[in-house]
Amino acid sequence: MNICNDHIVYNYQDVALSLALGIAGAGISTASITATFSLGFIHFIVRDTT
Repeated sequence: MNICNDHIVYNYQDVALSLALGIAGAGISTASITATFSLGFIHFIVRDTT
């Protein structure tokens, strides 16, 4: 479950759709789904340094 403003979505596709419709300003999704909606995607990698 992701919360986009006050709008609750349950999968990555709904996050991308919310972004495309302007319901949300940011969200977490996958690169392939955001490409389907012609959205920008920022690759974020977390490395464990411990």
